[in-house]
Amino acid sequence: MLNNRRNKCSVSFGFVKMVYKTIFSKKQSHSSTKMKIAKAGEAGKVILSNRETYDKINIPDAFTVENGVCNKTDYEIFIVVGESLAPENIHTDDLLLVPKNTDNTVLDRLKTGDIIIFRIDLANYKKRYKKELLTISEVGYKVRKYLCHTDLTSSKEEAFQMVAKCDEINDQVVFYEKYQQAQECFKQGIVLISITYTSERRDYSIHLKEEYYGRVKYVKQGTVYSSKKILPVEKIKDSYEENVAYTALNRINVNFYTYNVEQETIVMVYILKYSRDVKMVPDSSFPDLFKNPLFQTAWQEFFMREETSMAILLYAEDSNMEEKLKPYMHEQISVKVLEEGFAFKWKDKIIHFITGDKHIYRMETNIKKHEAVCNFYDSQTTLKLVENFERAL
Repeated sequence: MLNNRRNKCSVSFGFVKMVYKTIFSKKQSHSSTKMKIAKAGEAGKVILSNRETYDKINIPDAFTVENGVCNKTDYEIFIVVGESLAPENIHTDDLLLVPKNTDNTVLDRLKTGDIIIFRIDLANYKKRYKKELLTISEVGYKVRKYLCHTDLTSSKEEAFQMVAKCDEINDQVVFYEKYQQAQECFKQGIVLISITYTSERRDYSIHLKEEYYGRVKYVKQGTVYSSKKILPVEKIKDSYEENVAYTALNRINVNFYTYNVEQETIVMVYILKYSRDVKMVPDSSFPDLFKNPLFQTAWQEFFMREETSMAILLYAEDSNMEEKLKPYMHEQISVKVLEEGFAFKWKDKIIHFITGDKHIYRMETNIKKHEAVCNFYDSQTTLKLVENFERAL
């Protein structure tokens, strides 16, 4: 009887062991995959990648995603090089998963905000940019954020009306320039209008329908942030606070951006959290941040820490802000109103900014849209702002 039990136990254990091995060996299965490079330009500072390893990276045969598992064999995998989609939380070394066998001729399936891949036609590229020395390997694939598509027979005014409907943050002057360039180069055809970002502005890209390659379905975040999650594209921007927190904690020298008051508040909270010496030239909407409990808490906790200080300079037209800030004042704060007509400028643009210690900054160029570039470990830019600030004290 005892032997029979042992035999049953042995069989049961053997079966469990087999099942365990089957499940977990599949879960941990990796294979080397050759990835295509999706260029994203050079907005801000690029997180360097070791390009020699691109062909040798081991990628899991199956990715776990929110609604189940996706198999690597069903997707083409691109690795991002460049930071021109950093405002969309897509960075160098992120992996982009594009479903295979996509019908890239059906543009009506695209929706505003989709992340898409273009395969650049070398002849068109040379014709458009007159870079005769480019090789096909230097052009290859590009990644952009889709807005809409139109026929080049549309006037620039008609095309811009379409853009304005699906893009609240729009720049007519920049768009007209790019659209006219496309008309001169391509003459006719359907074009896709998309978004990219330079280190100085939000920009437009215009590509022929024939260059559209596919829509990104998933993004696996790479080396910039700790989570390394695989997320549907539409949820990538939901990780904004998590990414800001990680950037601040680990002092990563990468430019990122704010485009609304919610993002501004998140960045301001983490600047206060990771700084002791703050210098600030706030805009007129700054007192509104105190309506957010998270910002209020970060403000109070900043002054509760030892050896903290804050200096505030106000433009003359914002002098009434001094009264609005009275309920939030502390003995560690000094406030000065600047002379009439004085303004800080960066590349000929009037700016409002905040610095934390000697390496953190947020620099705003558009108050209404809360547009700003931020960095939690750029001492070079921060020191320039601090020097200008101290000169005005």
